[in-house]
Amino acid sequence: MNGWRERWFTRRNLLRFVVVLFAGLIVGLLSHTPGPGNDDARTLEVHELTVAPCDPTQRACHAIGDDLSLDLHLQGRVSALKSFPVLVRLRSRTTDATAVTIAFTMPGMDMGVNRYRLQRQADGRWIGNVLLPVCATGRKDWLADVEVMAGTRGYHARFRFTVE
Repeated sequence: MNGWRERWFTRRNLLRFVVVLFAGLIVGLLSHTPGPGNDDARTLEVHELTVAPCDPTQRACHAIGDDLSLDLHLQGRVSALKSFPVLVRLRSRTTDATAVTIAFTMPGMDMGVNRYRLQRQADGRWIGNVLLPVCATGRKDWLADVEVMAGTRGYHARFRFTVE
């Protein structure tokens, strides 16, 4: 048992270990990529849009900001466990959206992740199909959070609605 320790803990092996450790440290330091807070990290500006009281299951609801406005319409019969179409129409003279997502949550209840990326259409509309889960307690009140990405700017609008 003592023999392997004597063979392992020789000066040559310890020197090899120190060299490998030092080389690993140097490689780690040289390959460091900048993270948040460094000069080359991009910062996202998020702008909250003002939403007028409206039920997007009944008609298109409007949200407005300084340089972007949007309409949200949850079309068809909106109920849990039945797919329904979502339509978002953007209006802006200065902003070109690169992505639009919609996330559904229930206040005070964990309903899992219900986030959908909408697809851009040739006419500028963003559409998708959504399927909401059933709440085990029978609640039907939901929040729809629309997020629009445009370069380093983000836009957010929250709509309240109920399902059938």
